[in-house]
Amino acid sequence: MGALMLILAVHSVDRRIKKVYTPAIEPIEITHDSMRIEHGEHLASLMCSGCHGYQFTGRPLLQDTSRLILYSSNLRAKPSNKSKRENQDWYLALRHGLHSDGTSLFLMPAANIAHLTDHDLGDLVSYFESLAPVGEQVPSANLSSWGKLDLLLFDNYEWLSAEQFASTNNAKSDSSNMEPGEYYVEILYCKTCHGAHWEGKYFKAPVDRHVPALSDCRVPNEWPEEDFVRFMRTGIGDSERHIRPPFNRNKGYRFLTYEEANDIYQYFKKSCTP
Repeated sequence: MGALMLILAVHSVDRRIKKVYTPAIEPIEITHDSMRIEHGEHLASLMCSGCHGYQFTGRPLLQDTSRLILYSSNLRAKPSNKSKRENQDWYLALRHGLHSDGTSLFLMPAANIAHLTDHDLGDLVSYFESLAPVGEQVPSANLSSWGKLDLLLFDNYEWLSAEQFASTNNAKSDSSNMEPGEYYVEILYCKTCHGAHWEGKYFKAPVDRHVPALSDCRVPNEWPEEDFVRFMRTGIGDSERHIRPPFNRNKGYRFLTYEEANDIYQYFKKSCTP
C-alpha cells in the first residue's frame, strides 16, 4: 500500500510540475532613468536578495539530498538558449511564477510580487537589465520521489508558484490605493509566513517550525515603535524577543529605511483602530 501511494503521489506531482500555463503577457516598461534604476536596486535588495543573494547570482535554498535540492536562480546569468532574458521572460517569472517555457517555478513568491505596481516592476527589471552578466546558471531543481510526496502533503510553502493563481488567473493586484505600510507588507512576503490574516502558520516541511500570529493588535500592543523599527532593520529585539535564527538572516529587511519600517509599524497600528 505504501509503495502504491508513493507511485500515485509521484504521478500527481509530476503532472503539476510539467503543466504548461499560457497567460496573457503585458510588456514591462524598461527605463534608463538613473533615479528609477536606483529605486529598482532598492526594491531588488528588499525583495530579491534574501533568496538570490546580495549579488543576485543565486545560492542554495534547500539541500536535502534525500528529498529536494533547490537553488535560487542566478538573475545575472545569460539564459542557456538566448543572449539575454527577454521582456516576456521577466514578466512570466515575476507576475506569474513561470519559467520561459510556461512551467511553474519553485518557491517564487509571485503572489507577493503581484502587488508590485507596474511602475515599480519596471524599475526593478530595469535595474537587473542594467547589470553586467556574471557567472553561469545554477542547476535545476532535483526533486526525489520522497520530495514529491512532501510537496503533495505539505504544500503550505506553495512550492509550485504558478498554482497561486490557478483559481483566479489573476497575476496582478491593484495596489494603487494602498498606503505605504500595507504596500511593503504585501510585497515583502510577510503574509507568506505569518498567514493571510496574520493568524500564524505551521510549516512541517522542509523545516518544522511555527511562525507566530500577528493578529489581535499584537504588534502595537507588544512592541514599542522604536523597538519594532530596529527589529525589522537589524533582527535585534529586546531580551524577551531574541529570535533564533536571527529574524533577518538572508532576508532583505535589513535594507528597509527607517521610514519604510516605521510605515509598516503604522500600518499595524492603524489596523487596530476601531
